[in-house]
Amino acid sequence: MGDSQMGIPHYYGILSKSLKVRQVTRSEFDSAVVA
Repeated sequence: MGDSQMGIPHYYGILSKSLKVRQVTRSEFDSAVVA
């Protein structure tokens, strides 16, 4: 039970990190397609 409680914010941290990475790769991909 304690593990899941500490895992929730950890999971959100990973989620936001992957979202930021996905945004960067998305913009890089878009600029590559435009160019």
